[in-house]
Amino acid sequence: MKISVLKIIVIAVIVGVIIEGVSIYRSLNYWGPHQHSQNEVSPSAIPFLQLNLKDLKGHSQALNQWPGKTLVINFWATWCEPCKEEMPMLSQLQNDLRDKQVQFVGIGVDEEKDLKAWLQTRSISYPILVGNDSTLEMTRALGNEQQGIPFTLVISPSGIVIYKKLGKVKEEDIKNILQKYVAS
Repeated sequence: MKISVLKIIVIAVIVGVIIEGVSIYRSLNYWGPHQHSQNEVSPSAIPFLQLNLKDLKGHSQALNQWPGKTLVINFWATWCEPCKEEMPMLSQLQNDLRDKQVQFVGIGVDEEKDLKAWLQTRSISYPILVGNDSTLEMTRALGNEQQGIPFTLVISPSGIVIYKKLGKVKEEDIKNILQKYVAS
């Protein structure tokens, strides 16, 4: 009798772990980038763009300081390996698209001292602003219900979210979406 109960418990634990793993995998949006259908209402980023965040020198920076530009906003942290892996690619894209009305912005949701220390040995070509848990919480309204990172948004000059991705972003996905919305 004890063997049967033990087998049932082991099977239940295994099934529970599998279900939780699939749930986490799906919640991280590994099924591909979010694409808006024509009938889907894209969330407005205008309230989010009213935020002022500090840069690494302590100066307040408005997210709406780049009018007329398509924004690529990437939420990251120094303890997040996929975040750190995608930053050189994002930095290169900023360099490549500098004359195309595109502005990349990084929002670090980490301790400011940790952000500064990590960035001292790296060359990132776009502004890094300091966020926090409440900044990340605001991304729920923009489609980041899990408040996970890395989380990348592409926001049109009119303030509409045209792309969102929870998880490591692919260069070709960013290039494809920007080609559709940015003049050559």
